[in-house]
Amino acid sequence: MSKNKTNLKVQVPNEPTRKQLSRAERDARQRRRINLTVGGVLLLAVGIIVFGFLYENISRQVRLSQPVANVNGELITTTDFQSRVRLERAQLRQLADFYGTQLQDTQTAQQYLAELDNPVALGERVVNTMVGEVLLKQAAADFNVSVAPDEIEQAIEEFGGYQRNPPTPAPTRTPQPTPTASAAVTQTATPQPTPLPTATPISREGALQTYQDYLNAVGVTDQEYRKYTEMSLISKKVSEAIGATVPTTTEQIQFKFISILNTAAVPTVTEALNQDGFQSIYQAILSNTVPYSASVFAQSVSQWVPTFVISTELGSSVAEAFFSTPVSQTTAIVSGTTNTGALYHYVGWIDAKGIEPLASNYLDQAKQNAVEAWLQERRNPTFILEWSDRVPTTP
Repeated sequence: MSKNKTNLKVQVPNEPTRKQLSRAERDARQRRRINLTVGGVLLLAVGIIVFGFLYENISRQVRLSQPVANVNGELITTTDFQSRVRLERAQLRQLADFYGTQLQDTQTAQQYLAELDNPVALGERVVNTMVGEVLLKQAAADFNVSVAPDEIEQAIEEFGGYQRNPPTPAPTRTPQPTPTASAAVTQTATPQPTPLPTATPISREGALQTYQDYLNAVGVTDQEYRKYTEMSLISKKVSEAIGATVPTTTEQIQFKFISILNTAAVPTVTEALNQDGFQSIYQAILSNTVPYSASVFAQSVSQWVPTFVISTELGSSVAEAFFSTPVSQTTAIVSGTTNTGALYHYVGWIDAKGIEPLASNYLDQAKQNAVEAWLQERRNPTFILEWSDRVPTTP
């Protein structure tokens, strides 16, 4: 019996042709290029985001470390400047709320709010104030002035409402004895005023908690506020030392004056003065018996007034004319710009002149003027550096 042989055929796959290989390689290379491109774009995007984040934070730190002023080598950093602006903004908001809500004085409240709405002007005021404080601090040794750490601590306690040595309460009024009447007297009792409630004393711990809550709300650290307190205390002490050098007596005058509001009325008033004299025209203006009374007014100053007060309120040219005129004589008509910026014309009559003690309000003003003059002599425009782009707008 013969055996049938079966031929098994195995299908051998055909090898890809050169053309097919070439196309596959091109497709693979194209996919790799696409993947690389997409990956590169994603990597670049991530890199830009990371770089921007790092740049913003690094540049912010650099800006914070840069000074806004250099006062004789002592730097006012951006951090200190921004902390002070935040404190000023918080105080302005408190004042606006106090005047607007409690006193119903919307006009004053709006003035404080307007300062908040002008951060550049506020920043300029703050940086100039800080420069002045540094100048005063630098002169502390010359005036033998210093601030102890305990003074700073006490100021912070008082800020929170705690008083180490509270004032002695006023003594309770003893009722007057009831007089004995010989006959029946009908009398309506006079109601006594209701005593004000006694304020609950605040503990030191409570005051410090109030202080810390305030710092958190404003965004200022304890260290920054303590530095601010130290600068305030030492500036006040040096300012008081400078003010103590002000003479308490100076040349002063008592006088009458006529103010001419309308420049067009000056020739008319001049002619009237030349014809009838100061005293006659002065009385006529007071009695409103002159046709030009709507353009002029008259006033008598019976208290002693120093030259700097007249210079501030009426203008330096007016002060010079008044103080150079002898007693019982009339000044020439002189123009002056008031502290409100308005232009007026004045003619005065000098009642008295002498070296007299300064009134308390004028002495305080003289001390302030002395401090400002002291600072002005030492200020230098180069002290102020770049600050306008670093003014916070919160709180």
